[in-house]
Amino acid sequence: MSTPDVSAPGPAVTVPAPVVSVRPVVIAVPGRGDDLQVRVSAPVTGDSLPVVVFSHGFGWSMDAYAPLADYWDWLPTTRASPLPGASASMTSSAS
Repeated sequence: MSTPDVSAPGPAVTVPAPVVSVRPVVIAVPGRGDDLQVRVSAPVTGDSLPVVVFSHGFGWSMDAYAPLADYWDWLPTTRASPLPGASASMTSSAS
């Protein structure tokens, strides 16, 4: 059995920057019935970051997508996600 060479350099391990989330960020949507409320998350460092707009659905809660959100926290992105109930409260003033 061979002994591993622990002196050999391994892959660099990067630790993501801490992420801050702000909620609710309220966006007025005329004709929708209610304003759209979203959570915006971004690393505390960085600029000109790409934005991921993520809208969960199919009756699941936002927590069901926590592993995906955790993965995005490792990437230098800004994320905007509707808050729970945002889609359920969608109404049209034309109805």
